[in-house]
Amino acid sequence: PDVSANADPDTGLMINWSGSGGNGWGALGGTSIASPLWAALVTLADALPACGGRPIGFLNPSLYWIAGLGPAEYANAFNDVRQGNNHLPQFPKWWQYSAGVGYDLVTGLGSPVAANAAGNGLIAQLCTLPESGGALYASPTRSSISAVLGRVKAKRSASSWIKVTLRTALGLPIRAKRVILIGTAPSPTKAKTRIEPVFLTTNAKGVAVFQVSDTLIQKVTYRATDLTDGVVLNGSATVSYVQP
Repeated sequence: PDVSANADPDTGLMINWSGSGGNGWGALGGTSIASPLWAALVTLADALPACGGRPIGFLNPSLYWIAGLGPAEYANAFNDVRQGNNHLPQFPKWWQYSAGVGYDLVTGLGSPVAANAAGNGLIAQLCTLPESGGALYASPTRSSISAVLGRVKAKRSASSWIKVTLRTALGLPIRAKRVILIGTAPSPTKAKTRIEPVFLTTNAKGVAVFQVSDTLIQKVTYRATDLTDGVVLNGSATVSYVQP
């Protein structure tokens, strides 16, 4: 399981039932109330101004991301169910799992703390993530840079291309960010590499492609920076310029 909710039929939620078996108000528990509870929570969150009026979307990556931020963020977003099990006497060999600290195979990450007095409950945290309409920031590690050609002739008429892709920490592409590419050679005085254009804006797929060339026989290492937010990518791309 990824998450859980209070599904005890003895405490359940009050619903108005109309159908076979009777009608009117009554308490309901089990999966039939836990899943709709989560669905209702997300539906309400989608309508919150804090989420920018945009859907939260597929929750799983965001839920685990929040849980992994640290003990404080986890405690603000989830009730960590640490006691109990899913043992059923009538099925002694099935589902032999017990709840424990953090994620477990009975309650997953736990039940939701939709909101709290500090204003940093689960919904507030979801609304800060890219999937929830929050600000998109490039991750230095999830973003990438690569050379289309690793070896080209050292002359202006021969070129390679450097592809820069900006992604969030959750892997989403980031558009409309201004990127600069810088090339460095073993000897700074011999840096003759040409980069065209100097700046580029990432497209809908988060990609910016620069054309590079050099007139000297040397290796040039290229690094990229998201100038919009001042994020320097961890990776680099190298092109070897060889004898024409």
